[in-house]
Amino acid sequence: MRLLAFAIILPLLATSCAFTPHEVAVTAKAPATPSDIGKGTTIALETLDDRETLVVGQRGVGMQGADITARQVMTALKTQLETGFRAKGFDVTDQSDGQRPEVEARLRSFKFFIESGFFTGAENVDTAIAIEARKNGKRFHQIYRSSSENRTLVVPGGATIDQKLNASLTDVLQQIFADNTLMRFLVD
Repeated sequence: MRLLAFAIILPLLATSCAFTPHEVAVTAKAPATPSDIGKGTTIALETLDDRETLVVGQRGVGMQGADITARQVMTALKTQLETGFRAKGFDVTDQSDGQRPEVEARLRSFKFFIESGFFTGAENVDTAIAIEARKNGKRFHQIYRSSSENRTLVVPGGATIDQKLNASLTDVLQQIFADNTLMRFLVD
């Protein structure tokens, strides 16, 4: 009888977090290698939330369960973009005067979702940031993306969700600051 009770209760406990809302602790970092490529150049930086929804995903399989949100993602993104550009030697302002280069960063995707499978599920993470830069009538446009899929037997906890989303956002930030074409566009 105890074994039967254990067999019934264990799956319920394992999935109970799927019905608890989760707020992502955004700790992604811009791993920009310091340089002086932007020395003497001031850029106007604007960050925009261009996602379809502010809900990052659901904690259960098949887009079921409680919502996952990340209310601080835009604040963290702006801070990390400013930090990254400053590490590259740029002065950063949010004031556009038509004379200095302008950088518009649009968060296009920041998602976590679980697909059901036969024996396992797939934890899917997708992050995308579109960068559009303008200078002297010229435009630079690039979308930086990080996607991953991990097969798992259990619904992930909040710490795992945070880790995966932050790793994805950090990867996208790294791509942005490793893009020499973008950096040269801003200074040439």
